[in-house]
Amino acid sequence: MLCTCRFNPSSYYTQSGASLLVAINAVKKGVVAEGMEIWDHIWRGHEPTSVAVMTEDGAAVTGLAIAAASLVAVNTSGNAIYDSIGSMILVIYLERYVVFLSLNV
Repeated sequence: MLCTCRFNPSSYYTQSGASLLVAINAVKKGVVAEGMEIWDHIWRGHEPTSVAVMTEDGAAVTGLAIAAASLVAVNTSGNAIYDSIGSMILVIYLERYVVFLSLNV
């Protein structure tokens, strides 16, 4: 049986954005509970799970924004080089995210 469902980027963006807001609220509660500044909590907090979820969802939403911007640039200019540039920016961004996550968690 063939799947007739289709990937809808707007629903993925909405779900990732909603999950990001929930994770940000969890990190804010952790900041208040530990009495730390937000950056101290992100780097040295006692609850790395909510920080990992927040950064993961932030990376997903940012990656979608980068991909959307490159596609808009391709469609407006007609030049496919912007797709490659967007891909390179996305790879560099995700590499930095992986380094941050491996150092933090």
